[in-house]
Amino acid sequence: MRIGIDVDNVISNFNEELLREYLKHDKELRNNGIINKNASYIRNGMFDWTIEEEKSFYHNNIERIAKSLNVIDGAKEYIDKLKKDGHYIYIISGRNNGEYSNPYQMTKEWLTNNNIYYDNLI
Repeated sequence: MRIGIDVDNVISNFNEELLREYLKHDKELRNNGIINKNASYIRNGMFDWTIEEEKSFYHNNIERIAKSLNVIDGAKEYIDKLKKDGHYIYIISGRNNGEYSNPYQMTKEWLTNNNIYYDNLI
């Protein structure tokens, strides 16, 4: 069987790390912390930043953040088991959205550095 697996928030701790970075930056910016715990997403009104402040921080830091993500507990082991059981592993990512300078290479290096097995990276 061919199995497709996303990277962010499936193999990597993207939202967890993004929130950690936003909290850290908020301390430097205003130190108000999370003002809207019911926000639909970290980038959508969780902090009292202007739209320009949020976009600037995100775009200036997203590549650094993505390169430093950790593997979610158990993800590597499950992928290894799927491969051992004879499945083909396809890593699928939507990172080719203009936010990264070389999303394919960056993702490939992250997978290699974290010993994540895959047959194909899409």
